[in-house]
Amino acid sequence: MFLGRVVPIALYFLFPHFFEETNFAALVAMFIASGTLTNPLQTMMYSLLAFQEAKSTTEKVYAVLDEVPESPQTNYVEQLQRLVCTDVAKSFDKKCILQDFNYTFEAGKHYLIRGASGSGKSTLLKLISKEETLDAGKIAVYDDSQHSFTDFTQNVGMIQQNPYLFNATIRENLSLGQNFQEEQLLTLLQQVGLDQEFPEGLDFQVEDNGKNVSGGQRVRLEIARFLLRQKDILLADEITAALDLANARKVRQLLLSLPIMIIEVAHYVDDLSVYDAVIDWEVA
Repeated sequence: MFLGRVVPIALYFLFPHFFEETNFAALVAMFIASGTLTNPLQTMMYSLLAFQEAKSTTEKVYAVLDEVPESPQTNYVEQLQRLVCTDVAKSFDKKCILQDFNYTFEAGKHYLIRGASGSGKSTLLKLISKEETLDAGKIAVYDDSQHSFTDFTQNVGMIQQNPYLFNATIRENLSLGQNFQEEQLLTLLQQVGLDQEFPEGLDFQVEDNGKNVSGGQRVRLEIARFLLRQKDILLADEITAALDLANARKVRQLLLSLPIMIIEVAHYVDDLSVYDAVIDWEVA
């Protein structure tokens, strides 16, 4: 608006010879009429700016489209042989939870980590699963060619003592939106010992986050979820803590029948002989 008003006055003083025969009344009329230039001038300026921004954005888009895409990272390591923790350290709020932890876990073996609450056992599992980040040290897996990898999240699955169940069928709670064959799901249900416990089988409807499912059934459903995705490393964090002795033994028997690496954190286990190694956390 300011520009439209100023232009006639500026022209009058810069080029007075063009306005020698123009009287004051005509000049005032020109000044008033100049107001009609405001909107067209503003529109033209905004359009020019928009064009420049659009041109810049278009150039960036075409630059991205012209780039050769990199190979997708699967974060999965084939033929995983072992998981190695080297000088692992982690602190929270300046409190040291883990310091210089070193250990090698072998594929197919079952490990128990036991110790006092708050000593860092669960933290180690979260570091392995990348749920937490290291302060220092290294956690890596090695394949059968002795190549090391620090990104292996697709090889790992974690089971908690109170996994979430959706208000849906057993089928939907197992598949979680992915496509699996009916026969595969039924075989899995049988493997975890639930095929006879749900009268409707895969069509059994879970209610209110598993209100109509027992604690042992809940954990075994979570194990079934894990098995369905064929992971190489199972992290089990106090999964039997809320179960009675009979159900705890049933769940643990199921776990230890799996031919994969299992790292279990537990306060109490009645039979240590079923593990390939027991790590006493205070000693570790």
